[in-house]
Amino acid sequence: PPPDSNAGGLLWCPPSASSSTVNSPLCQSGAYSGGNRWIWSAGTWKPVNETLAAASQRAAEVLGAATPAGTRFGVAAEFLLLVNASLGQIMEQWQQNQNERNAGNRS
Repeated sequence: PPPDSNAGGLLWCPPSASSSTVNSPLCQSGAYSGGNRWIWSAGTWKPVNETLAAASQRAAEVLGAATPAGTRFGVAAEFLLLVNASLGQIMEQWQQNQNERNAGNRS
C-alpha cells in the first residue's frame, strides 16, 4: 500500500488506520471505514500503474519505438498513463462528493 502521503493530490491511508491517528482528510472523514475500503484499494493501483508505465516506456526506448515489441510497450505505457489520469480525476470527484455529503449531514 502507498504510504500516508499526498499522491496525485489525494491523501491515502491504510484501511486499518485509525482516523484519529492518521493525518489525512479522507481518513479523518471516515471514508475508508466500514464498506468504503474499496476506495482505498482503487487508489493503490496508481503507483503500480506509474511503475508499469515507466518500465514500458523504457522498454519501448530500448527495443526501439519502430519495432513491433517497442510499439506494443509504447502503447501499453500510454494506456496506463491514461488510466491513471482518469483514476485521479475520479478519485478527486469522489472526494469532493464525499465532502459535500458530509457537509450536508452536519447542517
